[in-house]
Amino acid sequence: MHVVTLQEGTWSSREQGAADVGLTPDATLAWVRAGGASSTELAALGASMGLHPLALEDVQNARQRPKVEEYDGVTFAVVRVPTYAGGDVSWRQVGVFLGADWVVTASEALLPELDAVERRLLEKGLPEGRATACFVFYRILDALVDAWFPYVDAVEEHLEGLEDAALEDPNQALLASIRDVKRTVSKTRKVSGPMREATLSVERGDHGAIRDATRVYLRDVSDHMVRITERLEHVREASLIAQDAWNATLANRQNEIMKRLTVIAALLLLPGLLAGLGGMNFPGIPAWDYWTVTTSIVGVVAVGLAVAWRKDWL
Repeated sequence: MHVVTLQEGTWSSREQGAADVGLTPDATLAWVRAGGASSTELAALGASMGLHPLALEDVQNARQRPKVEEYDGVTFAVVRVPTYAGGDVSWRQVGVFLGADWVVTASEALLPELDAVERRLLEKGLPEGRATACFVFYRILDALVDAWFPYVDAVEEHLEGLEDAALEDPNQALLASIRDVKRTVSKTRKVSGPMREATLSVERGDHGAIRDATRVYLRDVSDHMVRITERLEHVREASLIAQDAWNATLANRQNEIMKRLTVIAALLLLPGLLAGLGGMNFPGIPAWDYWTVTTSIVGVVAVGLAVAWRKDWL
């Protein structure tokens, strides 16, 4: 286990066995990072820190719904962070435990977002009067929620490119890509809703480990999650607009093709009519000679092409 501690005003980090994790006599605050821990290590950590078995079970369920719960004075939160790659979304889940003077984060692997939080603690510490476990808890939630913004930016950028392409070349592969984005956004919104509820619960709920002075900062976290949810709604609407643009562009192209085919059919009809009339032999009406028919056909086709070109029908 990777443990970050505050001792006599100085932050430090070390590796420690799961069964031995806890506050040392000279430490006032500890953050245990159980990234990539096995089931056995999590069980040992739970016994050492007094973590509830149900919460540990939720940590090991990689598809857990985001939520905030209270277990014997310990606040437990499940947070999910999206990653956009290959046109689809993948998820990283973090379980965050908050006690009176300690924080535990458990995930399948060490997350770079939490690496940044640790570096900030080691380099700058915490603001004066904020050296508490619940403020570290806020820093962790803030980093995990802010990791949603690059995901939403990537989806928006991808969708904008698809919408531009739909106006130029509305092919079937492009339509499939637009529908993939719609499905991705739909799956994301199923998680963003519970995430918003969880952040609001942390801010407004009755959680004994969270101090009133930290709730002001947690309000900023919930505000970010609300903004993300609103942006996802806009992305969903944009995906519908992109599909409508694809349909409209395709319909316009089909109309253009039908117009050109109609002009071509009309131009082919007139030469056929002239050739038929020229070959008829009615009493009292001399038959046309070859050059008269040929000249008439060429002239009619030329005039028809000139008119169609001038009217922009071709």
